[in-house]
Amino acid sequence: MMPQIQRIWEANFRVYGADKVWAQLRREGFPVARCAVERLMRDLGLRGVVRGKTPGTTVGAEGADRPADLVQRQFVAQCKCQAKKDPPRSSKSYPPRRKQLVGRLGPA
Repeated sequence: MMPQIQRIWEANFRVYGADKVWAQLRREGFPVARCAVERLMRDLGLRGVVRGKTPGTTVGAEGADRPADLVQRQFVAQCKCQAKKDPPRSSKSYPPRRKQLVGRLGPA
């Protein structure tokens, strides 16, 4: 089965993925499962073309200069009271819960 998969993949400019290779094999009369084609293509190192843009992550260099802090932020508490977290909100500050309807809905 591997030679047929290799042949179909190369005949289609090496862009066919497992789904299209599997469909072509079935058109040619080879009864094979799609998962088997996926596994065999993986074993052969074959991949179809990937469409779309891949997500990229920017990673800064270790020795690169960092921009100056133009806002001149200070991440230090000026007094003891600023270092504490805000007090938790009381239940009175939340709106009341609506009662859930149980049973049938609508007028009786």
